[in-house]
Amino acid sequence: MAEHGVEIEISVLVRQCLNRRLPDMETLEREAKAWCVERNRLGASVEWRFRTEDARIKLRSLYPSVTV
Repeated sequence: MAEHGVEIEISVLVRQCLNRRLPDMETLEREAKAWCVERNRLGASVEWRFRTEDARIKLRSLYPSVTV
């Protein structure tokens, strides 16, 4: 389940911080670090509400089950 949280955090980072052209790697690193510090200061977190069981039902046609 943790890997889903990482994907969501990366998505939030891109939307909130990296949604523009940055001139160089130093600026990228500085901006990403500042974003991370602020997000941690605020205690922001990911609230994953879509359970695996729900996904299997809702996304059944996209991810068919495999019987071994």
